[in-house]
Amino acid sequence: MTDNLNQYYTRNEFSDSLVNTISMNNPLIALDLGFGSGDLLLAAKRRWRNISLVGIDLDSKNVTEANEKKLIEAIHLDGFCLELPDYIRLNYGSVDLLLSNPPFYSKSIDRNCREVLKKAGLEFCIGKNTKTIPAEIIFLAQNIRLLTEEGQIGIILPAGLLTGIRWRKLRKHIFENYKVNEIIQLPRNSFHKTEAETFILNISMRKIDDFVYDIKITDYLSKSSIFIEKSCAILRADYSYHNKSHSTLPVYKNEDYKIFRGSLSNKSCSLKYKFHIHTSDLPVAPTEIYIPQFDEEHESFAKSGDILIARVGTRCIGRIAFIKDGNAPVSDCVIVIRPKNLVIGQYLWSKISSSDGVEYITNSALGVGAKYITQEYICRLLG
Repeated sequence: MTDNLNQYYTRNEFSDSLVNTISMNNPLIALDLGFGSGDLLLAAKRRWRNISLVGIDLDSKNVTEANEKKLIEAIHLDGFCLELPDYIRLNYGSVDLLLSNPPFYSKSIDRNCREVLKKAGLEFCIGKNTKTIPAEIIFLAQNIRLLTEEGQIGIILPAGLLTGIRWRKLRKHIFENYKVNEIIQLPRNSFHKTEAETFILNISMRKIDDFVYDIKITDYLSKSSIFIEKSCAILRADYSYHNKSHSTLPVYKNEDYKIFRGSLSNKSCSLKYKFHIHTSDLPVAPTEIYIPQFDEEHESFAKSGDILIARVGTRCIGRIAFIKDGNAPVSDCVIVIRPKNLVIGQYLWSKISSSDGVEYITNSALGVGAKYITQEYICRLLG
């Protein structure tokens, strides 16, 4: 369920999963800084009957309904408010359990946001010239400001914050300065009216003996868990990527191939050329293809012996092709691998087009809505 404040309310099954990651025995107070319909707080009540529930929300309708039911002490305040942690501590003291499914949208950075990030120690994770950031980061910062020595945070975050290259500094800071108790990868379409892939992140204050530890990541559907090193989680922290062992994939030297992407957008290619290759032109299953032969030659054109990989598009990730003959432009949504010779090309193709290769590409895709794969991850596949 969603509303016009960009809130995607949490289904009971995911609320219970988040609450079940909490290792505390008997927390006294649970707080949600944007409680919406109250699903997370009510899940806490189902687990701990005597816990007190406090909810903050900008939607006055949610506050009114919650207070009428008298299960949640609901307060009409803005979760982004700089003074909010002071208000909470003044009125409720220390809060040991912090739950959150923040609104998912891009928020303009103002002085208030930067001050919130600064007080949470996250300001250096955001570039000085950055104009907008995911609102979820501000909610994470507010929860960090309220975190006590014995408390825990359970928060739902979009895939980009746990897997995207842009937010590696954020992951590095969180994973190195806090104890990550568990990360759960939720299934796509977990929330109505959005295809965003989401994760549950559970963190607490790091103790002296927590300096070296592996991070537990879990797949919600299979309930399977694996433990990975912090350095691997900083790279990306999704179960689907790390679960697949890539040790059997071949190791190639960089000089054995060249990797690049098309130089023009799909629209520009359409205006400039009678024919070009875009992600939607690539076959659904790995296939050897023939393409038209252009009289013109250009370094960024795909040609015979090249391997093409769809770079963007949730429905196109995993599409790959080997060019048997021809020479034509490709859009910047297509990655081109140009082997040094035909022998290397056939070897690369046999591995990339294998079920393991395709699965690696699919699982390595980043992004919350539209998926994309980077040249960096393709190079990791190739060694």
